[in-house]
Amino acid sequence: ILAFLDRLGVARAYLAGGSQGGNLTLRLGHRLPARFPRLSAWGPASAWPARPWAARLIRASASYALFWPVVKVQS
Repeated sequence: ILAFLDRLGVARAYLAGGSQGGNLTLRLGHRLPARFPRLSAWGPASAWPARPWAARLIRASASYALFWPVVKVQS
């Protein structure tokens, strides 16, 4: 991606990506913060360690009344 942006002559860019693209967005932003001043990553894959206990807790306490708070916590 860096070579592609260099080839196009793009010196600064805002990045956005989801899932694996979100992971790439975070990595590029961390590596070159001056080049990528704004980032938007949603659901970045493998960006942080899994927390199986949190998933079990949410599943155990989930109900329709808690649906939206659960979605917000997981997001």
